[in-house]
Amino acid sequence: MADSVTNTSRGWGDTIREYGNSIKDVTGATGPRGSTNKNPLGLVSTPSGARAGMATRSGPTPRKGTGNNPLGL
Repeated sequence: MADSVTNTSRGWGDTIREYGNSIKDVTGATGPRGSTNKNPLGLVSTPSGARAGMATRSGPTPRKGTGNNPLGL
C-alpha cells in the first residue's frame, strides 16, 4: 500500500511540475524549473512546443473511492 501511495504522489507531483514548466515556457517566465521523470534536467522548451505538450495532456483516470478506501488507491 505504501508503494502505491508513493508512486501515485510522485506521478501527481511530476504532472504539476510539467504543467508549471510548460506555463513558464509559454510565457517566457524566468526562474528555476522543476525536474520531472520526462525531463530530469528541467530543460526549457519552445513556446510552441510547450503549447503542443499542454494540448495533448489528458487528465488522470478518476478513481472511485469507497468507505474503506476513500481515495480509491
